[in-house]
Amino acid sequence: EELEHDLKFDTFFRFDTFDSGVDWNLVRDTGLPNTSILDRIPTANNFDPLQPSYVVNWMDRLAATTTERQGDILELMNVGWIVVPDPNSMSGITLREIEGADRIHFIPEAMYVPDESEIVDLVMESDIQLSKILLLSEPAPESFRGSSRVDVLEKEVKTSGEQRMVVLVQDGSWLLVSDTWYPGWKAIVDGEEVQMYRADSIFRAIWLPSGEHSVEFIYQPSLFYAGALLSVLTWILALTLLVRWRSN
Repeated sequence: EELEHDLKFDTFFRFDTFDSGVDWNLVRDTGLPNTSILDRIPTANNFDPLQPSYVVNWMDRLAATTTERQGDILELMNVGWIVVPDPNSMSGITLREIEGADRIHFIPEAMYVPDESEIVDLVMESDIQLSKILLLSEPAPESFRGSSRVDVLEKEVKTSGEQRMVVLVQDGSWLLVSDTWYPGWKAIVDGEEVQMYRADSIFRAIWLPSGEHSVEFIYQPSLFYAGALLSVLTWILALTLLVRWRSN
């Protein structure tokens, strides 16, 4: 927060002048929220008016945890780069790479933790290896244990609301997608919908048995279709009233 504030109000958008003497292209290069949208680069801290409270809480807790733990969590979040101060650069920042970041993770085991606040505590402050175990908000069968030995044979992201992959699972594995858990997402494995779990408080996860599987994640919120149907009915009613008004 301190770096973001300094870049905004001490470097670029000062209140004492309209000309800061800085190349405005640097505003884009620093990745200030929401400038990365211009280059289609997703960031974890862009402004979003629809952020769920559990995501806001997660980001607040992340900022307060230790630097060492932050690295593990950011890797799990698929954050590949972090902005750090650099007084020797023209923009005042440099990018530090986080190795191992990925959008999908294969994790051997899961543990049910009924208390949401306890899940966040365990993620942020415990020594649990996040690459080895998931923390679930609802119970799963005890037989859902395997390994992380999975080969991704094919991966495709068609749109922001649709993701597909083909995987070869050796011993069964949990598939964690580092996207925000949100009502309306569906997981389809080999053509059939499977249960999706809320994992580590903010992510989506499903269980994959051994073998080769086609996996799809699709965003299909029921309220969208209800709203679309209501809109169609409203237009039909409006046209009907218009026709009657003209005929009279």
